[in-house]
Order: sequence, then structure tokens, then C-alpha cells
Amino acid sequence: MSGDGADRAARPEPRALARSLYLLALLSGAAALSYEVTWAKLLSLTFGRTTLAASAVVGGFLGGMGIGAWLYHWVQERVGRPLRIYAAIEGLEARHRARPPGEHGAPG
Repeated sequence: MSGDGADRAARPEPRALARSLYLLALLSGAAALSYEVTWAKLLSLTFGRTTLAASAVVGGFLGGMGIGAWLYHWVQERVGRPLRIYAAIEGLEARHRARPPGEHGAPG
């Protein structure tokens, strides 16, 4: 009986877990939106028009989401534990984006 209480204490409450996941999804989306705006501004300098820049950014973003969704489901079917896989992907992305631009090959 005491083991059951210890198990419940170790696991977060489902409502608190859901709130945490919604907050993390919100922060991830806000970061993605800021990168989209940044890339659109940089590409508008290259293309000379914001319409072409926005089209390139949206196309790249949606293509990346499609490839990422396909790859995520392919890996998830073989590994399981989808929440841990998502957390690892988000952690790697945050680690990559935290580095200064010159350190990961971007022109600077």
C-alpha cells in the first residue's frame, strides 16, 4: 500500500503535466515565429521583395514540419515513449539555437 502512494508522489498530476506541456508548446511556437520573422527580413534583403522572402520562409517552414513529422512518427514507432523523444528533440534544438551564429556555420 505504501508503494502506491510513493508512485503517485513521483508522477506529476495529469493536469499540471498538461499545463506544462502547453506552456512549452507556446514557448516553442514563439521561438519558431521569431525565427520566421528574422529569416523573412534577411531574405527580403536578398530577394529584394518581401513577397518572395515570405514565400520562401513559409515553404521552408512547412516543408521542414512535414519532414519532421514523418521522421518523428518513423522513430516513435520503433522506440516508443513519444514525450521523451519530443523532449530530446526540443532540447537539441534549444542547444543548437543557444550558440552564437558563427559557431554553427551561418554566415555572420
